[in-house]
Amino acid sequence: MVDCTVCSTPTTKRCGKCGKAWYCSRDCQRQDWKKHKQDCFPFVIKEAEGKGLGLFATRDLNIGDLIVREDPILFIEGGSPQIIREPKKFKDSFEVLSKDNREKILSLTQGYSRDFLTGDEEWEKGSRIYSNNSISVNPDSLGNSSALYTTIARINHNCTPNAKWSYTTVNEREKEVRAIRKINKGDEVVTDYISQDGSFLTTAERKEVLKTKWNFDCACSLCAPIIMGMIYFA
Repeated sequence: MVDCTVCSTPTTKRCGKCGKAWYCSRDCQRQDWKKHKQDCFPFVIKEAEGKGLGLFATRDLNIGDLIVREDPILFIEGGSPQIIREPKKFKDSFEVLSKDNREKILSLTQGYSRDFLTGDEEWEKGSRIYSNNSISVNPDSLGNSSALYTTIARINHNCTPNAKWSYTTVNEREKEVRAIRKINKGDEVVTDYISQDGSFLTTAERKEVLKTKWNFDCACSLCAPIIMGMIYFA
């Protein structure tokens, strides 16, 4: 059991929307709502069949609704190319993180790149994870820098996304994810990993990019072969 967020009474009940806050009664939950609603994001992280973990909506979302807003757990000026040139730069940045934050990073999916170190030290694993999960920050002012967001990194790819991320105007390193079409309660929140560079690629080219960069075969409705008689369309 854990303590109620409001009165510290031991409880086994938590917020049904986000699962992040614990309450012993509805009265305590109502009392805390004004404060908690700022952190009560409309999703849960759970198993996504064939894809590891993913984000799933806990309520209906309309176009423009905020799904998550997140600061980076790790920022690297120059991004992955800089890590390849100067591995020690990543090592130093990774090892000054708290143990809890290092563990959060190490729980994410590792990439596989011929350009990255293949060792088993924590920071070497971390560099591969960073390469696989980091996102470019606002390129206009921060060059080719990238950052890692541990919640956003759980969002899986789909070539027909229902959500999109962007930097915020308040903080260029902060990212927010919003719905770009209606998302029903229980639907997985998905985004397009190559929306900027892959808009005019063929299906085969998109699948090749995704396989090369993230090592998975996209099986979304756009990529899955459609069989009509003896003819395959993809």
